[in-house]
Amino acid sequence: LVEAAGGVPLLLVELALTLQQSGALRSRPGTDGIYVAADHLVHLSSTPLGERMAERALSEMPPSSVLFARLCAVLGDDVELADLEEAQRATGGGAWVDARVGLNRLCAAGVLRSVGASRWRFEHRMLRQGVLAGMPSGERDLLHRAALAVEEARVEPRFDRLAEHASAIGDREKAWSAYAALAEASAAAGHMMEAELAWTSALSNLSASDVRRELALAGRGHAREKLQGFHEAL
Repeated sequence: LVEAAGGVPLLLVELALTLQQSGALRSRPGTDGIYVAADHLVHLSSTPLGERMAERALSEMPPSSVLFARLCAVLGDDVELADLEEAQRATGGGAWVDARVGLNRLCAAGVLRSVGASRWRFEHRMLRQGVLAGMPSGERDLLHRAALAVEEARVEPRFDRLAEHASAIGDREKAWSAYAALAEASAAAGHMMEAELAWTSALSNLSASDVRRELALAGRGHAREKLQGFHEAL
């Protein structure tokens, strides 16, 4: 939660309130303890505060810069210059602002900050989520397809990014494969919370009759058992 809020107390309060209102805080049977249901974290994203932040930051920008900001948001919390330029080409052209010009504008507006010679980062994760929330559906599909093309060209796959883009464009098969790979990698590294989240997302991309559900349910049950969630592991 601290990471998602960027260490900003106000944003942390907003996220905690969202968790409480969504029913993610649950009582542990037979005890006085409370735990966070990991499957609710899958849907934890922008709050209205993030959307207001994005609206203020982009309100006076020209359309080309707003589109560029949305492309940055689609690519992730951190963006690389080479990825931005490749994604612009993958959209098939159009009235794109020069990548460096666009990055400078977003930095001046307090949307991004430079964290290296060719790397930029959103000032707040919730600001990025707010930018994403304001995208028209047609634009969202176009930009996620471009971002997916960038990710698929990598030598070392980033399964979390592949899964996000595939899910956004409705490619359930690619999303399943990426989430399953992410879950297995997370479990192998001992990151059971991440493994549970990934298996939950993988399941959402399978039909009720898909035989692969057994694999995903077993993987999620194993992760929950390791997290001491015995009653939810079954």
